[in-house]
Amino acid sequence: MKPVVVGICGGSASGKTHAIRRWKAALGLPSVVFELDRYYKPRSEQQTDALGYKNFDLPEALDLEKMEKDWHQLLQGQSIQQPLYTYNHKEEVRMETLFPQPVIWVDGIFTFHLDFIDDALDLRIWLDAPFEQKKERRLQRDTAERGYTAMEILYRFTVHAEESYIQYVLPYKGYADFHLDTENSNELEDTAILDRIYLLQGLNK
Repeated sequence: MKPVVVGICGGSASGKTHAIRRWKAALGLPSVVFELDRYYKPRSEQQTDALGYKNFDLPEALDLEKMEKDWHQLLQGQSIQQPLYTYNHKEEVRMETLFPQPVIWVDGIFTFHLDFIDDALDLRIWLDAPFEQKKERRLQRDTAERGYTAMEILYRFTVHAEESYIQYVLPYKGYADFHLDTENSNELEDTAILDRIYLLQGLNK
């Protein structure tokens, strides 16, 4: 049976991961999350901007060759080994096994931009939030998880993340089946998304 593939796209800190966790818990069907963030190249291979900052907000920041190989294996019903996401910290990389499931969620800012991902999507969900809210979320996350200073976080967000959003994310907004503002999401929208997945799951049997 072909899995139902649900792609979630949106700008940095738009609430993608949180929304997927909520929908996954409410779905009531076995599902797995394919996270694009798990495929970052080593820090030494990242592009550096004119001020010397590594730019992680580019498609080239990801190991697309391995990602595509793993993606096709998962779609074909094979388990894959994914590195646990550590945002290029230097500790030893740990791996996690992902098993194929009837529903696959895809989480990443480049979900709609990468053809090998987008071509397999049965449902596309666009998430966004006001600029100031995304900025505050990124400040909190990158301070706690990545040890950046507030100045560095704001620079990366307003320059790297926003430029990437305009070039690689925003152009695909019109192709989404659902458009949600995570600041004002509601149960009716969640129910509509889950109902669509149930319908697709039945059609794909």
